[in-house]
Amino acid sequence: MIKLSPKKGLEDYVFITSQKPIPEDISPLMTFKEKEGCTYIIEKKDAIAYNYTIQQTWSLISLDYQSDLEMTGLTAAISTALGDAKIPCNVVAAYYHDHIFVPKHLAASAITILSAIRI
Repeated sequence: MIKLSPKKGLEDYVFITSQKPIPEDISPLMTFKEKEGCTYIIEKKDAIAYNYTIQQTWSLISLDYQSDLEMTGLTAAISTALGDAKIPCNVVAAYYHDHIFVPKHLAASAITILSAIRI
């Protein structure tokens, strides 16, 4: 059985989209290319500095265990538990860990919920 051991990051993040490249001095945490444009996850302070529209401020919660890209059921367990508590989440599965973005004001509640999940 896996304990997720969620850890909240210190930075505030925002999701932005652009059809043009973002300034070179912004180092996005994630970039995803879609047909409508690129989605970037960047630090809120960078979005403010470049006057990007901020719709929501997100906290990053990383699961402190080494995940497996072929593991099944983890995203469903996370989204179900957070969804039952009415906490929106955006899950990013990376090579070593899974990361969940939740609205900043709901991060403490999300940590409590994620800490109780066992896979």
